Amino acid sequence: MNELFSHIAYLIRRHDCVILGGIGAFVAVREPAAFDMENHRVIPPRRSVAFNGAITHDDGLLSASISRRQGMSFEQAAATVSSAIADIRKRLDSDGAVYFPRIGTLHLGDENRVIFTPESPTSASVMLPSLQLRQQIPAPVISVEVEHQSASRSVAVVRVPLHRRMISSVASIAMLLILGFALSTPIDIGTAQTASLATPSFTAPQAVTIDPIPQPEGLELNLAIPNRPDAIIGMGIRPAINSVQTTADNGRYVMVVASLPCRSQAEAYITHDGNPSLRILEKGDKFRVYITSGTTQSEVSEQARAIADFESRYPGAWVCRR
Repeated sequence: MNELFSHIAYLIRRHDCVILGGIGAFVAVREPAAFDMENHRVIPPRRSVAFNGAITHDDGLLSASISRRQGMSFEQAAATVSSAIADIRKRLDSDGAVYFPRIGTLHLGDENRVIFTPESPTSASVMLPSLQLRQQIPAPVISVEVEHQSASRSVAVVRVPLHRRMISSVASIAMLLILGFALSTPIDIGTAQTASLATPSFTAPQAVTIDPIPQPEGLELNLAIPNRPDAIIGMGIRPAINSVQTTADNGRYVMVVASLPCRSQAEAYITHDGNPSLRILEKGDKFRVYITSGTTQSEVSEQARAIADFESRYPGAWVCRR
């Protein structure tokens, strides 16, 4: 059952709906950015998790995820999911609540109605951390004045007052930018064209040819670079992430630890993780970071289990076909 919880937490980050057949579905709700005027805090865009007990038809998403991770057939994975969901239902009936790590808790209410309580607003569903402003911004006072009103129409004017301190700050910054641009632009007085009654004549400047410096004969530059990335890092040189090739091996299956929308985010993930075995697989519009590859799903799963701390370090890893 713990493995099922890990798959649900992994899938809810990458999909909008994860269904528990016969119980309900976890739904990811996108919330736009907002500004908390009372606490002077900028709240970034985020995804909160809700629960809908009316969606009970299994769409096979959980079964497909377990099938990829365990290297088993879809039918075997579907049977595993059905058994785990039956255990969840039994725990709801006996204990009255089931906790889903990193998601929330399902409670059994009146008339066997399932109630969901999210874990916390600051869980992993939040995309970015909130920003606390150092200086408080006073709330603007908007006044509406009706200047003209008749039986057919009325004209209203909305006046938004601006603070003098804000206007003076913006004007000072604009003046400094204009002054800096003017002072940084040189004017050559000697070559400037002046007014004259005669027709001015222009002479094209002569092209200046610069001979390249000849290369010394018999000079060679040899650099000894270790083959192991960890040895390069020990010398104080960090290998460039851009050098990671998408065709580092020819394995048919790979163990994916992260799936990201662009290459820069995949490279940043590898840099932050620090594992030199991570590679990037570009597939469609996704850039997937994988740690090992092989010719079969079983071979990839065995290689992944042999890696120390693999389960705890990459709980959402799954097998993907190239």
